[in-house]
Amino acid sequence: MSDQTVKRSCQAPHLSGLLSPDELRAAVHSGEITTVMLAVPDMMGRLKGKRLSASVFLDRMLSKAEACAYILATDVDMTPLEGFDLTGWDDEYGDLSVIPSQDTIRVLPYLPGAALIHADVADEAGELLEIAPRHMLRTQLDKLASLGLEVRVGLEREFVLYQGSPLQAHAPGYRGFQPVAFHNLDYALDHPPALTVRSPRDSGCSRDRSSSRSTKAGSKARGAGRAGTTASRRRFRSGWGCRRPVRTPTPV
Repeated sequence: MSDQTVKRSCQAPHLSGLLSPDELRAAVHSGEITTVMLAVPDMMGRLKGKRLSASVFLDRMLSKAEACAYILATDVDMTPLEGFDLTGWDDEYGDLSVIPSQDTIRVLPYLPGAALIHADVADEAGELLEIAPRHMLRTQLDKLASLGLEVRVGLEREFVLYQGSPLQAHAPGYRGFQPVAFHNLDYALDHPPALTVRSPRDSGCSRDRSSSRSTKAGSKARGAGRAGTTASRRRFRSGWGCRRPVRTPTPV
């Protein structure tokens, strides 16, 4: 084992999991944490909030921050809605107090240098809002606990994958797009090529037509002969492991 390998194995592990406020301060001071994401669940259960400089958060917002009240009064596209007692255009969508829960400081492994902190929402008097999803959940859990019950939840995500990009889907109102598969692929082991990533080495073919043409042109230039070109063409037409359009059912 080389000295360099030994050095890497002896390095201190990266931060992970939950942090105490003191551990957060130490991580910010050392430069391991540079960003704090202060998050509030909206009415759809999605996390909304602010990305803050970690040092600014510790200096000014560890106990309280602010956010526009409309985060609890929008639709799924973040469009402000009318008819809420909490806020609206008549009161110009004022601010709410965002109170960080200091026992929820968590390092995000998929965002280096970032920490996520969940927060409660309070009104101007400092009272927690009963309509805030996080507060409603806590209230129900407390009621169950008073009955000697404990809730355990497991999430199962199911989805349909369509061809195209999110931007393309948004333009026609998320209509007219084709699924990438012929049928329900629940528990399937035979996924269509569009859902399987294979390297050219595994499949023996190039990733697209342009690279296939370049390969064949290069073979001719090197005098590889017609046989190699024909074999390459056959491999491309077979479609095994290649990125090719997949026939799909009628658009929904």
